[in-house]
Amino acid sequence: MNGQAGKGDIRRPRQISIEEERLRWKYAYGGMTFAQFEKRYKQLVKEGKITRSGRKIDG
Repeated sequence: MNGQAGKGDIRRPRQISIEEERLRWKYAYGGMTFAQFEKRYKQLVKEGKITRSGRKIDG
């Protein structure tokens, strides 16, 4: 090889916030109910911690 990075060598930029990603993983692996997920998600929206491509989502 010539030392150049391949197509899959670099992680893509994050599209959602770290907080949202953690929340979604916790829900996906059974760490909370949907009602708990929804409540926490709405709280994160109010705190301005839910983003799409770096832009805050209004609640």
